[in-house]
Order: sequence, then structure tokens, then C-alpha cells
Amino acid sequence: MLTRESPELQAVCRRWLTAVAEADSATIANLYSRTATATYLGSDNEEFWVGRDVGVAVARHWAEVAETLGASITETAEIDAYENGPTGWGLIRTAVSFADLGPFPFRITLVFVLDDGAWRIAQTHNSVAADNFENVGVPLTTTLEDLVDALDDESESRLRSAVPQGTVTLMFTDIEDSTKMATRLGDQAWSSLIRHHDRTIDDIAGKNGGVLVKTLGDGAMVAFNSTRDAVTAAREVQSAFQAAVDGTEIRARIGLHVGDAVRTGDDYLGLAVNKAARIAAAARGGETLISDAVRMLLGEASEIAFGEPFDTDLKGLSGTHTLMLLR
Repeated sequence: MLTRESPELQAVCRRWLTAVAEADSATIANLYSRTATATYLGSDNEEFWVGRDVGVAVARHWAEVAETLGASITETAEIDAYENGPTGWGLIRTAVSFADLGPFPFRITLVFVLDDGAWRIAQTHNSVAADNFENVGVPLTTTLEDLVDALDDESESRLRSAVPQGTVTLMFTDIEDSTKMATRLGDQAWSSLIRHHDRTIDDIAGKNGGVLVKTLGDGAMVAFNSTRDAVTAAREVQSAFQAAVDGTEIRARIGLHVGDAVRTGDDYLGLAVNKAARIAAAARGGETLISDAVRMLLGEASEIAFGEPFDTDLKGLSGTHTLMLLR
């Protein structure tokens, strides 16, 4: 599955922070999951609570801290949030003050789960940042730069080897009428559908030896070493999308092209990339179009059926291009 930044969870983190700052107990309690494993781990050794009523306990706790200790949390914060399928997490960096003490750096990690279509907090971990040398007499912290520098060339090579190199078969997908669909469904349902879309493509690509290079909001780019594997994956993606998601069918346009692409990190540039994207744009919802180069490499594959070849213009590319429908 693909991990990606989540503006939706950033907003939920912001809502949690505002509710704590304003002692809004009802909102705090409502943001938490009602599962038996919901957990709160505070900055004090005794602040470790697990259970269905964690949200209520957290709300009461912050109200008491504000009243008895004069605690206040700063709403100005750096917030990062990510999601991967039905789970997500948020990182909040802010400050907390107690009466005449502080402010102190305050960090919160929120772990989320999808609960009946809504994001709920399954775990909270708070910490007041302190200097390691002052507390334990040893500078324990290692910077990220130091850790990266410690990677040897062999490890780096293994990390990069997953991305196909040289001549690659590229698959682009695009959801037909995505803007209209997003407007009709609303933000929450559209976000859920896109998560399903990304997860489906990532799973099918991995199963067929491909690598999900990047998602494109309402589409994706996938690279394969094998043209035949790319065709198999395209068929499986279309088949998976024919099944409605909460009553909504995803009509994907898919384009396949093979050629030499310039690899930049884990991405690709070049004419082959542009052509694959334009082929996808030439398809209609539910169709997969392939280039003549893909057809040639497949040879006499008896298990694969094609439509009649046709010539067409592709936006931004000179000349006409021979395409055919993958059946």
C-alpha cells in the first residue's frame, strides 16, 4: 500500500489541538475511537489509559490540567499527517505552559483508524521535549543526516533496485470525469474512493512485478520490467474497478507504452513517459489502449486479444501514432 500525505488528517489533528486548547470536552471525546484498544500515553508515568472510554478520560484530564495547573497549549503548531489505507497518523509540534512556567516544547503523535467511514484516534502519545544531556548526561541524539551517511553503497543499491531500469513498460491510469465525480460524492466519499483506487493499483502492480512510481490525484504511474506483466496488471485493474465501491464504479482510462525512460531517483522522465500518459488520455473510461511497441513485444500471445489498430494524434507529440484496444 502507498503512504501519502493527508490534508484530511491534518485537519483532524488541528481540530484535536483546538479542542484541547479551548477545553472543548465534547469534541475531544468525539474524536476518539470507542474500541477496547484505544490508548492514551501521556507525559506523566501514570498517564497510561486503555479502553472504550479513553476519549472521555482525555477530555476530563485536559480540563483538570487547565483548571488546577493553569496549563495552556499553543494552537500555533507544525502538523504533518499521513495515511495508508484504513490507518493514518499525525505529528503535532507545539508548546505547553503551566501558570508561570514555560512554554515547553510539546509533541503529540496521533494514530488514526477509519471507523464507520470517519477517522478516529486510536492512540495518543504526548511528550515534553527535553535535552538528553541535561537528563541523563549523555548526548544520545543522532541526526537524520548522520544516519543517512551511515548507509553503505550496498544498502543504497538494494534500496534502488526495486525500481525498473533501462527499457520499461509504463502504465498510466486516469479516472474518467473525476472532477464531476468528486463534486457529486463529496470530500469524504471521494477520499475513500481514491484510497481504494491507490491501494488497488499498488497491490496489483506489486503482484505482477511492477512498481507504483507515483499517484497523480485521480490516477497513477506504474513501471514494469515485463511488458506481459504490465498487460496482465492492466487487465486486473480494469476488472477490479468494474466492481462498484460503495455503489460507485470507477471508470479508468489506462495507457501502456514501452521504451527507454530517463530515471531520476524513483521517477522517470522522457518521451516514453509522455507518450504513455497521452495514450491513457486517449482512452475512454473502462478502456485500456496500448502502443504498437507494446503489441510488437507481446508477439503471438494467444491468450491476449486486441482490437484493430488505428492511427491517431496524441496531444503534444508530433505525427500520428498507432494504438489498439486491449480486450
